[in-house]
Amino acid sequence: MDASFPMVAALWKHGGPSRLGVQADWTRMPIGPRTFSHVLGDGSLNAVRWSVLPAMLDEVTRVLRPRGTLIARVFCRPQTAETAENIRRDVVHRQVGSFHALKWRVAMSMLSDEPGPDVAVTNVRRAMMEAYPDREELCRLTGWARAEVDTLDVYESSDAIYNFPTETMIVALLRRWFADVEAIDCGNYPLAERCPIIVARNALPARRV
Repeated sequence: MDASFPMVAALWKHGGPSRLGVQADWTRMPIGPRTFSHVLGDGSLNAVRWSVLPAMLDEVTRVLRPRGTLIARVFCRPQTAETAENIRRDVVHRQVGSFHALKWRVAMSMLSDEPGPDVAVTNVRRAMMEAYPDREELCRLTGWARAEVDTLDVYESSDAIYNFPTETMIVALLRRWFADVEAIDCGNYPLAERCPIIVARNALPARRV
């Protein structure tokens, strides 16, 4: 389920009775209550404003069965923000595994002086262009394809706002909706250390406030 029809069409080309893609708002799911035993998400909890997450989690727990489970990969910023200089050093020494890992590290570093975890993707693009204005030079330093670096321009006129909480923040939030919340570190891809799999078990019958 995604609000973007192109995203649904791209990911669910081979649909069927047991494989269905739906264009819909995660805060107003066209699904009856207690329908699923599991809800899965990959970056979904990051893809909205932090203030929208309560409405989204209300819906997740509504469509889950009473002992249902939410399993989601979440992009979490470190407790202490890294500096632009540290990121640049890693770029120069080819210690950033992918362009997208660089993009999200820059996005997370922008939150050092912010009261909340929200970042507009247009601001991420601006910060990236200020830090790395010469894309050919960035490609030369890293070995990344220019086409991959140019994907940054998707954000040029986007109104999307993502959130990057700390692991402590997202676990504390989820405990208002689930009896048991666990963050599992796994994977060896670039930035995996900041992308725990959150397993939230036993959806509570009513949100605790």
